[in-house]
Amino acid sequence: MNVAYFFTFFLVVLIVLFLLLPFLGKDKSTFTADSPQHVIDDISLEDIPLDLGRDEAGFQDLYDQQAALAEYEMEIEVAVKRARQRKSTFSYCSGCGHQLQSTDRFCPSCGQARQSS
Repeated sequence: MNVAYFFTFFLVVLIVLFLLLPFLGKDKSTFTADSPQHVIDDISLEDIPLDLGRDEAGFQDLYDQQAALAEYEMEIEVAVKRARQRKSTFSYCSGCGHQLQSTDRFCPSCGQARQSS
């Protein structure tokens, strides 16, 4: 039983130390308004990539992605059109108005024979 209390106490101490670790580190007063300028002076423009991925390969990837997206959108439109055509090919029972499948010979609702169209 005492081991459980010791383990819990040890775990709580570790959590508290973990939470206080950022505050126990460096002194925050060492940063001044001149510090960022000093860092900027050390960096030359040659060190910074300015193309940001807009090179020829980047444009080709963007073009390929747009083409693939257009192809997917076209496939979706075709699937929607096919689904609408299938939905419109259903027939209905003349007796009760129940929707009939293409393989139904009799209405499953009222039992009336399917009329040929």
